[in-house]
Amino acid sequence: LGFPVQAIRAERLRGGITFNETGLRSGTVHGQLLGNEAVFAAAPDDTRAGATHVALHGRIASTALASAFGARIASRLSGDVPWQAQLSLRPDGNPWNADFDLHGLEMRFPAPLAKARDEPLLLKLRGPPAASRDVQLIEMQAGGRMSGRLAFVRTGKDWSFSKGRIGFGEIVRSLPSEEGLQLTA
Repeated sequence: LGFPVQAIRAERLRGGITFNETGLRSGTVHGQLLGNEAVFAAAPDDTRAGATHVALHGRIASTALASAFGARIASRLSGDVPWQAQLSLRPDGNPWNADFDLHGLEMRFPAPLAKARDEPLLLKLRGPPAASRDVQLIEMQAGGRMSGRLAFVRTGKDWSFSKGRIGFGEIVRSLPSEEGLQLTA
């Protein structure tokens, strides 16, 4: 199983999942993802008819950062990163969120991207239900350091970046009106 970010691969998968006529229903799968054990668990969502709750968690190993971000960026990162994610598979859209505990990660970049190891920082990503199946919005926040919104559009089988805004030291509440990425500090 591969992912569109560089060469991320899920390997040594074991476990089982069940499907019904509407899609994924339940099960647990363990495997190797980004250098460490990861767990994928799905169960019916008792709060929404026809919905399935999916929980994932693991730890990104420092040795796997190059496969995720490329060698140039990975050479400036060291440390492991615990992560967890939640996804709700439901008829009206599939909202998701993911949290990355960057406490043990050292980031050797110029300010405002620099971060010392053991400095607390939680990166939160959120994908709210989309107004269309052909648009995915990603909201992100890293404490008070950075926030942003990115929009991706589906073109055939693929997704491509459309527009976004990332702000350092500010809260970004909306997408820019024009295509491309806006950075503010």
